[in-house]
Amino acid sequence: MVRTEVGDHNVISEMKKRKCSFGGEKCGHFIFYNKIPTGDGLLASIEILKLFKRGLIKRFMPKIYLLPQKRGNIKITKKTPLEKLHFIQSAVKKAENLLKEGRIMIRYSGTEDLIRVLVEGKNYKDIEKIFEMITKSIKKEDIYDSSCDTCSRKINKNISINRIKRQTTSENL
Repeated sequence: MVRTEVGDHNVISEMKKRKCSFGGEKCGHFIFYNKIPTGDGLLASIEILKLFKRGLIKRFMPKIYLLPQKRGNIKITKKTPLEKLHFIQSAVKKAENLLKEGRIMIRYSGTEDLIRVLVEGKNYKDIEKIFEMITKSIKKEDIYDSSCDTCSRKINKNISINRIKRQTTSENL
């Protein structure tokens, strides 16, 4: 498995480089490059059903494991390069020291005035602490849209629902 930056174009570019026939994103975009060099929902559905029918999906299931994660979006007013945002950079450095295994991803939405935050790891309490530390740091930056503070709370509520679904899924594996 290879990780790329977010976006079909990044996945496809890496697939070309490595001569891969299959790629995808968490959001559900699947690319069967040997069939068509772009994401196509109907084609993906048909190809995945074929893999299930041939029993190939089962072979890979033991290799797939789910880690708890917390993610959310925060409304912003502008998109300053992240490396220039000192509060965020400081919080990420602290967070990386706290997070033994897992990942932290902070990026701007390509289509909306949002900054997206994802924290993933083995211990959900640590993840929650790190997520709160990072979101507080974002709110200290001059990019933060304070007029939409209720939006953040609503999104955080949805994150809890996602966590419950994720735990149920991982218990079923």
